[in-house]
Amino acid sequence: MSPVSPSPRPVRALRFVACGTGQAYRINGRLLTVYARDTEQAAREMMLGRDPRRWRVQILPPDPRLA
Repeated sequence: MSPVSPSPRPVRALRFVACGTGQAYRINGRLLTVYARDTEQAAREMMLGRDPRRWRVQILPPDPRLA
């Protein structure tokens, strides 16, 4: 029997949220959304060079359509 690789982590959506307003960041009216399996790494990279007093990263539940 061949070894079974563990199932990959689900794809999750990450968004910037303004701490002052609670509103998600938009570009030309569209939400800026990043899709990733490794949410911790993606969130760290998204916050590089950004002020954590002004921004936070929201990690949304997995979407079964993206699994």
